[in-house]
Amino acid sequence: MRVYKLEGRGIRGTILGVIIVGVGVLIVASALTLLIILGAAATLIAAGVILYRRLTGRPVPGVPPSFRRRGLDPAMEVFATEVEVRPAEREPAKVLPADRIDREGGHR
Repeated sequence: MRVYKLEGRGIRGTILGVIIVGVGVLIVASALTLLIILGAAATLIAAGVILYRRLTGRPVPGVPPSFRRRGLDPAMEVFATEVEVRPAEREPAKVLPADRIDREGGHR
């Protein structure tokens, strides 16, 4: 079994290794920060565009108008032709009177 050792060739090698790792961490942190800033900026721009279009009454492209604006279509309404009322197949649940239930929701 091979064993690898990190033997420094002096203080210069150790400092150089720490600097290289530090630069790598700095690059990754900077990239993540830029992505977060870009996402936040895009969200603000999109919210501004949607707010502007809503205030001016222009429709947002690609988004269908809501039912509130369109209204319901009475031609699409469906009615039952025959109605059959069947008796209950089981007994209804028994409800206790309000005076038998204490404040914590338990029974006396």
